[in-house]
Amino acid sequence: MTWSRLRGSKASTTTVITAELGPGQFEINFGHLDDGLRAADWAALFCRSSRGVALKHNYRASFMAKPYVQHPGSGMHVHVSLYDNDGNNLLAANEQRPLRHAVAGCLEVLPHCMPIFAPNHNAMRRLSGTVNTATRASWGFEDRDACLRVPDSDLKNLRIEHRLSGADANPYLVLAAILVGLEQGLEAGQEPITPLNEDRSSGIAFPTQMLEAVQAMQGYAPLRESLGAEFVDVYCENKRQDYLAFMNEISAREYRWFM
Repeated sequence: MTWSRLRGSKASTTTVITAELGPGQFEINFGHLDDGLRAADWAALFCRSSRGVALKHNYRASFMAKPYVQHPGSGMHVHVSLYDNDGNNLLAANEQRPLRHAVAGCLEVLPHCMPIFAPNHNAMRRLSGTVNTATRASWGFEDRDACLRVPDSDLKNLRIEHRLSGADANPYLVLAAILVGLEQGLEAGQEPITPLNEDRSSGIAFPTQMLEAVQAMQGYAPLRESLGAEFVDVYCENKRQDYLAFMNEISAREYRWFM
């Protein structure tokens, strides 16, 4: 399958910045790009350059997913469309059946990609049931509590907003995982579960502990085939060792509570 376009028919790097709910928190919106690799390049470049500029002025720009327990965390929301070479939105064809198939595929793959979408202990902490953070793999029309939101739009701009990833996730891997889900759903032609608009309890459980998430990712055949078995094994072992090293350090609270 050829993925000719991601979001939008023209390349753009327009950036819009607005203040968000958390202290010192900002929402960064990038313009639509018709090349997924360039979109990931732009996201990665922004993070690196922001950190560099902040340090130059004795500040710190952080993309930590959950820096404050009592305040909203920071996510990486990815809007994805699919166009053919003539600029037709393939998700909108045939009474939007491809859109539903794509949603179904993304939901099926999602529980097996958690080490990509939430790559560390802190990123997993963000998935705690707070406002606009999904706790199950779900979808809905114009629903910000869902992992996959279908924004209200005309047919030309019909798209899926993938809302689960933390702000500290690797944009290249996030886009790759989303594309695996899209391809699997479109090829299988399956229908998704009930949207949240019709059933607020609809959803598929996904792991929120790293060791469980690594196990789910490493044994998932479609991901091993699409991303490469060697990559999946190396990535999962890296995340496993990161987690074990993190847990091997005794926190100040443990000393206060148990010493």
